[in-house]
Amino acid sequence: MGRPLFINNTPHTIGTQIMNNTELLQAYNNMLESGIIPVIEIEIPDGDFVTVTITADDLGMHFDFDQMDLSTHFSGIIEDYNSTYMLPWDEDYSLDAHINNVYEEVLEGFIIPNNLYTDGE
Repeated sequence: MGRPLFINNTPHTIGTQIMNNTELLQAYNNMLESGIIPVIEIEIPDGDFVTVTITADDLGMHFDFDQMDLSTHFSGIIEDYNSTYMLPWDEDYSLDAHINNVYEEVLEGFIIPNNLYTDGE
């Protein structure tokens, strides 16, 4: 059984080395092979969680989650892509940085604007 990338807003380090697009995709695939589940869980009120699933391809990191019919307010770097959202690969960042960017985008572009933030207590 694997483990999610983030549990209760605590990240698990995957890879901090800066890589090109091919190396980033390979690092993502290596992460999968090591048993890490490409999921981010963010706690919201009433003990529920928003579960963000992540996939990757040559273009970047794709993510999706149940929006509960609420709006999103992502930054300009996030693209709509085939009914998911995509963070394009950026060769100036590591795999960890890409995963953290997805987390920050969901937190700042969905959780906070929709008043779903909780400090976990």
